[in-house]
Amino acid sequence: ENSKMSPKVNIFAALLISSLVVIVTLQIVAITINTVAQNKEKEHLMEAIRHFQDLTEQTEFNFQHSFEKAKKNFQNSLNALQDEVQILHKSFDPHDYNFCHAGGNRIAYINTNLTDECPPKMRLEINNSTGQKACGVNVNSVRGCPVVLRFTVNQNYSNICGRIRGYQFGAVQAFKYSKTSPRQSYADGFQILQIESPTSFRHIWTYAIGISENETLYGSPEICPRDRSNTTDRSYVPSFVGEHFYCETGNTGSIIPYRLFWNDPLWDGAGCISATSHSCETYGWFHRQLDPSNNDLIIRICPNGYNRNVENVFLDMLEIWIK
Repeated sequence: ENSKMSPKVNIFAALLISSLVVIVTLQIVAITINTVAQNKEKEHLMEAIRHFQDLTEQTEFNFQHSFEKAKKNFQNSLNALQDEVQILHKSFDPHDYNFCHAGGNRIAYINTNLTDECPPKMRLEINNSTGQKACGVNVNSVRGCPVVLRFTVNQNYSNICGRIRGYQFGAVQAFKYSKTSPRQSYADGFQILQIESPTSFRHIWTYAIGISENETLYGSPEICPRDRSNTTDRSYVPSFVGEHFYCETGNTGSIIPYRLFWNDPLWDGAGCISATSHSCETYGWFHRQLDPSNNDLIIRICPNGYNRNVENVFLDMLEIWIK
């Protein structure tokens, strides 16, 4: 009987065992909770790290994008400045530039190195290899002069100076469609005129584009005159134009396939390699002295073709001053 445990002892033992089980269970729960908490903290930490990495990558991208944009803008401005210096340095008569800039007013200015905007009815073309940009006629039928830029003049003037630089596309043909009056288109390229009346125009200057320098493939009047100061060489140039023109081509061979001749900007004094290109040795700024007037000026942009994908003219720089 002494070896038997009393009921009180049995109850105590059961309570002790139950307490131990509860303690162990609580410890397991605590460990589990701590583990879960650690995992949560770890997840939060990993999420924070991922967020930081994404933010860092985005910041790096934004910085790189901003840097590249700033670099591109700087390069465009630098290119524009270099163009200004180069053309001024090469101008046929620097006096023309200096004369109009001293006390003159600029009424027209286009420079695609500084902006991607083109005049109405023109489109921007970009050479992705070189970064060159130019505005070309953007209408399907390019007969005659589908684009006419008019510049309102609010002062009396007797001197006009200016320059244009452009590019040839396809089969433009200089003075092939010569006329006896500037009322109609008379040359492929850019025609600068003074408006004397709604039906009367005075020729100021023409920037003409010849089809090629290759006289074997092409002949007059599709090519540029050999010498603009020689009346025989310019016999097919309208008499009202006289020697007040510049003519150049960007093509040294066939115009097939039709393309934009990026490699040779026009009227910049470079790329004159054959006898037919003698007239492009005079180039750059022009200067005309006229009777005083306040007549408006227009620039007609004239591919004179059937389709813009066969014949077109492009410009990347245009500037007109009056004084």
